[in-house]
Amino acid sequence: MLCITVVAVIKLTIFSSLAMASGVEPAIAASTQQIDTVHAESTFKLLHTASKDNYEAWTSNVWGTVGFLIIVLGWILSSKNARLFLSRKHRARMVAIITVGIIAAINMVLNVDLARQSTDIQETLAQSAYATTMGLEEKHYARYHVSYCRAILSDIIVGSMFVLIVYLLMSLKKLEDPESTA
Repeated sequence: MLCITVVAVIKLTIFSSLAMASGVEPAIAASTQQIDTVHAESTFKLLHTASKDNYEAWTSNVWGTVGFLIIVLGWILSSKNARLFLSRKHRARMVAIITVGIIAAINMVLNVDLARQSTDIQETLAQSAYATTMGLEEKHYARYHVSYCRAILSDIIVGSMFVLIVYLLMSLKKLEDPESTA
């Protein structure tokens, strides 16, 4: 989509240059300028929507992961049967630990990638013809920016929950079944 936008801007620029050089009516040159403005505004709105969608994806990822981790923590802490099973089955416990580690790694990479995409979108917004022509300050369009700092901070907070789950899984000792001793 961005390539189409760039090609359209180049074509309009060439057309307006040829129109001025050939002495075409100023009305045609003015209408070309209006088309440029409308195109720049629609491009800006498209980029702003992309920024908003990126922010919503990041927010959804963070809160969805936190919800998942709270459920897993509650399950490990409250289910005696789960703790008993995981303490007796070494392979099941190791599979659970590896799975949690893989999910943590994917989550962290996804968060940083969403921050990278957000930064790219924000830079494109700042350099867009509409933002520069209208003199828009960053505060007008940066509301949905996911900074690297924000992504890394969320990775640290969510990562600590992953570490807690791995610690709980690793610390399960071979538990005795109270019903079997009775």
